[in-house]
Amino acid sequence: VLNKLASDPRNDVVIISGRDREFLQKQFEKIPVHLVAEHGLFIKKSGSDWISTVKTDTHWKDEVKPILLDYVNRCNGTFIEEKEGSLAWHYRNADHDFAQLRLNELKDDIKELTAHKTGLQMLEGDKVLEIKQDKYSKGLGARFIQKEKKYDFIFAAGDDRTDEDMFEALPRSA
Repeated sequence: VLNKLASDPRNDVVIISGRDREFLQKQFEKIPVHLVAEHGLFIKKSGSDWISTVKTDTHWKDEVKPILLDYVNRCNGTFIEEKEGSLAWHYRNADHDFAQLRLNELKDDIKELTAHKTGLQMLEGDKVLEIKQDKYSKGLGARFIQKEKKYDFIFAAGDDRTDEDMFEALPRSA
């Protein structure tokens, strides 16, 4: 479906994802689409190189990563994914009930940390808790794509809370 849509020169297909650049580029390397990675931190227009949408500071990872490692040690089946702009605690391979208890504790610990360190946010996804700076979002990625071209039709789809920023950034006619 993506190949067919992207092969029509009247269409611009844009994939906006929380996944990292390498994953998206590998998955869609043969399809002429625009890619937005890490919730809007990086953008790659079809046929171009990746660019960063904002300047980020990742020093906060030095404080957050030990907290996440503690939860990996306390909850079997969990792991940390480190992206350029975020840290994520995945619990899809853990016992559901036990992971939910640890998740609630982890959210409290991260909230306490973010209360003292402004500029960080938690994103809760499908069996993952991700911490990133609040400077960028899928909405920023959507606005970035739209600023260079006026579109007469926009169709957007998403399946989690992080997509709401993207929907808000689109015109009402989308």
